[in-house]
Parts: sequence; structure tokens; C-alpha cells
Amino acid sequence: YAEYVNKNIFDKCGMQESEISASAGGGQGTAQDLWRFTMGLKNGDLLAQDKFETMIQKKSDVGYGYGFMLNESNGTKSFGHNGGFWASEKLGNAAYFFILDNGYTIISLSNRNPDIGGIGEQLNEILVSKNGQ
Repeated sequence: YAEYVNKNIFDKCGMQESEISASAGGGQGTAQDLWRFTMGLKNGDLLAQDKFETMIQKKSDVGYGYGFMLNESNGTKSFGHNGGFWASEKLGNAAYFFILDNGYTIISLSNRNPDIGGIGEQLNEILVSKNGQ
């Protein structure tokens, strides 16, 4: 699994500071590498455009596409994912990334789960508000 992810995702996107440690989402990386991943998605480096468009179409009643959470607010659509990991009683860590169809990309990494009290969602709301305030 790790070999496949390294070759087909990390290498294709130039994600040199990321590594995979488990098949269930375990790994580590940087905000810059997560940015490279989002650019790989948007630019067609990871998938053909038609396949990517299929991934970000709603496939469930809870607002999921294929592997992405889908949101819409004030007419702006976004897709991405958040995730976290707890280790026993520790706070854990979290990653959040969403790509908005207005050109913005939000990336939030923290050593607290949920990510910094929902800062990703708050940034999303600010960026899609009609007046930006």
C-alpha cells in the first residue's frame, strides 16, 4: 500500500515531505505537501478530468462524493476532507483541506483533534460569505 501511495500520489504531486504509515489513513506530511496534493487534483496530475469530476459529485444523502465531503454555502461549492487521530487519552492530530470553486483552498493542520476548534469550517464560512467579513 505504502509503495503504491508513494509512486501514484506523492511522487506525481511532488510531495517530498509526506509519508504513509498505515492503510487506514495513518501518515504524516506538511501543509505545503497537502497543497501540492490539491493542485494535483485540480490540474489533472492524479486523475483524468472526467474521473475527477465524478469524484466530486454527490453520491450519498450525507453529502459525500467518492472520497470527498461536499459542501455548498452562499452558492459556492467546495470539496475536501477532514480527519483526525486519537491515541489513547492524547488530543491527537487533525488535517483539514477543502478546495472551493471560488479559487480558494483551505488547509489546516494541528496536533489537536478536532482541528483547532473547527478553524477550517470557520475559514470556509468567511471565504464564501457574500461580503467576506
